[in-house]
Amino acid sequence: MDLLGKSKYQKRRSSSDWVYANLPFIILIGVLGVLYIANSHYAEKQLRKLEEMKKKLELVKTEYVDIQTRMVRNTTPSVLIAETGLGEEIDLGNQVYLIK
Repeated sequence: MDLLGKSKYQKRRSSSDWVYANLPFIILIGVLGVLYIANSHYAEKQLRKLEEMKKKLELVKTEYVDIQTRMVRNTTPSVLIAETGLGEEIDLGNQVYLIK
């Protein structure tokens, strides 16, 4: 026995005693690790969704430009007159007149 009244064997803790003493901390570290992994997977999933949405947005933009171009081309006075057959086109400078 030493001065404090403990034998050599009582001073030393076994490894299982150390584990049980630190069990709350070990569980906390495990939970934090699981949360970290889950957050990484969630972030990667969101990035994949973002990339997919960017591709869809680019497709919609090209469709919009195509439709707008066709609409502008098809609504010119000469095309409208040719398609409807309402009259002849007379071009006097910058203005277009219809003769019925």
